[in-house]
Amino acid sequence: MAAALAIVACAGCSRLGFDRTRGAADAGVAEDGPGFVTDGWSRDGLALHDATAGARDGARGDGAAGDGAGTDGSPYGGTAWWDARHPYRKLLTVPAGAVTADLLDFPVLVSLAGDPDLRAQVTGPNDLRFVSVDGAVVYEHEVESWSASSGALVAWVKLPRLASATGARFYLYFGRAAAPAPPAGRSVWSAYRLVYHLADPMGGAVRNAASEIFDGTATGTVSVVGRVGSARRFTSLADGVSVAGASALVSGAPRFSLSFWLFPDYATDGAVSPAMEPRVFEQLGPWTAGRLIRFGSTPPGWFLLQVDLELVGGTEYAQVPVRRAGWTHVALVFDGNTVRTYSDGQLANTYAAAGKQVPVARDEHLTLGHTTFGRPSFIGSLDEFRLTLDARSSAWLSAERANASAPQTFVTVGALEQK
Repeated sequence: MAAALAIVACAGCSRLGFDRTRGAADAGVAEDGPGFVTDGWSRDGLALHDATAGARDGARGDGAAGDGAGTDGSPYGGTAWWDARHPYRKLLTVPAGAVTADLLDFPVLVSLAGDPDLRAQVTGPNDLRFVSVDGAVVYEHEVESWSASSGALVAWVKLPRLASATGARFYLYFGRAAAPAPPAGRSVWSAYRLVYHLADPMGGAVRNAASEIFDGTATGTVSVVGRVGSARRFTSLADGVSVAGASALVSGAPRFSLSFWLFPDYATDGAVSPAMEPRVFEQLGPWTAGRLIRFGSTPPGWFLLQVDLELVGGTEYAQVPVRRAGWTHVALVFDGNTVRTYSDGQLANTYAAAGKQVPVARDEHLTLGHTTFGRPSFIGSLDEFRLTLDARSSAWLSAERANASAPQTFVTVGALEQK
């Protein structure tokens, strides 16, 4: 039975209001799933964080209180310089209260629109290192994009602990000539099955940042400015991305979470009709379709994204409100007892699913946009399409949305320090 969804049009509001009186099922959900151990790594005397180091975070000052003054005299609370071969650094700060609950191994987006110091001193993306305040731990990171001409950077940094009460602080080091390449950025996404940044050039492969398998193949589509860096735009009903062998993604999983940024691009509300229901994604098996629909009661300027979630024990038709012509962060969570949907970090719907299970999937492609079954693609853009076999909490999804919505507020950048 689905919880009631009240979509309220409010004058002067920039978003929808949701009736959350039926959202009690979200209470008590664990803020994070089990930890994921990553392989350690060392090279040139550098120690990479792994899950066993998490217990030391408080003592190191990676977001807990008590950093104190730096032994190198830095006014920013750093300790000794991590590596003199990287002669420049900037302090990055996630302020207290940026997240509503403590999060473990959270991939933080560091997005700089253009930094003159990085433009002048960074020798290339291999030069960048993200390091704990005390210099003891090099954090896993992935560089999604880097511009030498402007100093613009989009990177993801896995923080072992992001505390609600204290936030987090860490350094970006740079300026080393001929720096060796860091470990593959896939380690940032060790808890995920799929992470499509959708920042790939037009056509061809769509890279899965989380794994060497499940890369997609694009038909049509173009690269455009996205919610984070670049995104993939579906410009015609035949545009799509196909992922072969995707039946193994969630087959039989006790829980999973799906999230992405969606920008439908339609001039009128009537462009989506019950007769068409364009697809955002589709796969026979765990879910049949993520499709745009609209009812007479849907407020102007909004659609519903409906996901037909085919579980053993019954199908749930999970719905999420999305803007007709604008970005919306969408999430769907199955935790073994409920199905929850989120629109821009807010709980939208809760569906009872006790006793239901994800089926063992058939061998079908996952498709984004136009499907292998002939259904039309939606018109618009997709960004940061992610799947994990964990039931993400409300706090996690809210932080994911806030980080991408205002990255320069979520992570502030300090002044240049030089060795």
